[in-house]
Amino acid sequence: MDEDNLPRIRDVPVKKRHELFMKKLRLCSGSLETIIPIGTKLEILKELLDYVPSLDSLPDDAVRQIKEMVAANIFRPFPSPSAHVSDINYETDELYDPEVKRPLVEESWFFLRHVYQFLRHVVDAGLLRDDHTEDSFVKTLAVCPLLSFANDRIRESRVPLLAENRMFLERVLIPMHKISSYSIYSRCLSQCMLAFLAMDSELDNLMIRGIFSGGQRSLRSTCEIELLDELKSLMTHTLLGRITPSNAELVFRRIGKCLTSLHAMVVTKALNILKWPRFILFAKQRKQVSVPIIMPALENVGNQFLWDNNVRELAARVREKSYNENDADWQFGRRTRRRKRWSCYATYAFDDSLNFFIDTNHFSDDKHRK
Repeated sequence: MDEDNLPRIRDVPVKKRHELFMKKLRLCSGSLETIIPIGTKLEILKELLDYVPSLDSLPDDAVRQIKEMVAANIFRPFPSPSAHVSDINYETDELYDPEVKRPLVEESWFFLRHVYQFLRHVVDAGLLRDDHTEDSFVKTLAVCPLLSFANDRIRESRVPLLAENRMFLERVLIPMHKISSYSIYSRCLSQCMLAFLAMDSELDNLMIRGIFSGGQRSLRSTCEIELLDELKSLMTHTLLGRITPSNAELVFRRIGKCLTSLHAMVVTKALNILKWPRFILFAKQRKQVSVPIIMPALENVGNQFLWDNNVRELAARVREKSYNENDADWQFGRRTRRRKRWSCYATYAFDDSLNFFIDTNHFSDDKHRK
């Protein structure tokens, strides 16, 4: 086989590229100079590195040949130092060439790094998988069975919960609420959370803080709706008096953010939670926190959804029945917000930097006399 006369893979027709690719993989399957010289092997490895990113998939025979090539080069025998015992520098334990007086380098090192780079490119591109639908299956359909299995194991756990169970809650279940595909497995995930809450009622603050902390993240409308459903289920199985003020503020801010959403279904879901008697009691127990957050968002719903009569009517009923506008606390909050707005208007009105909007000469007495 004349390996020096082999053409480049990109220079041959598409139908013959796979055969040439396999041939060059077999040429590189030698650990040292057993098949081809090191210089030729370096050129072939560089060509393979350049060719791999253009592949969409690999057949089974190519996958097997890649594994054989990488294994033959990586799992190689190390050179025995006994042949150079007289040339060892015992102060540094380094191997020296007596003629050039510099360390000897293993011959395979010149091409070994290219083998590792080739393996990394193949793994990063996912070319070792025969079926690429495996990723989408694991991310979507396979998550629910795994969560159902975890739910069964949680309910069979002993009380008190072990440290491993609490770590699974903090590092696996709670971060899953912040994934973009959360709406696909939200029901199964909510059952796992409720199972933990049934085992240990003191985990309620940990769950609320973990789910709603980390800033006001922007989720898709379906994820927002499912998150509100899970919030309602958590509050159903939680003693409202146990929720700390900081976590209560996180809940109110999430509701307020949903009320400012441009999606009508998200706003409707948030309004239905606001008229829920248990949430009304929860909000009235913390008026100092809920009033400045909920009331401005409720007032803006009517202006934001002028085109949707159902949303505007629902927001009006929530304000009138659930949150009595005649209540002194609600009125105090409204007067406070109105006073802040007028103070801002007064600041802008007397700001000298805004006088360029008004032509004072136009209103002078001399001009009107003329």
